[in-house]
Amino acid sequence: MNWTKTRFLAYGFLLGSAGLKVLTSKDAKKVYTKITAAGMRCADETLRVVDELRENAGDIAADARQINEDRKREETEKVIEDAA
Repeated sequence: MNWTKTRFLAYGFLLGSAGLKVLTSKDAKKVYTKITAAGMRCADETLRVVDELRENAGDIAADARQINEDRKREETEKVIEDAA
């Protein structure tokens, strides 16, 4: 029997068991909670910025439409003046 492989298997089992204990400890849960809270704050801030960008884009589009309507009206008035 290969004792080296058996030893590595035993070490792996011990490390895995210890790792599970660490990952499920109260301190680890506090860290997970803080990371999750930070992620939620990040998501909220991202949504706020996206809403602000949408509002700005809407304002820009409305201003651009008004500029085009004013330009079209001025061109129409110029054509009428030239025809008269």
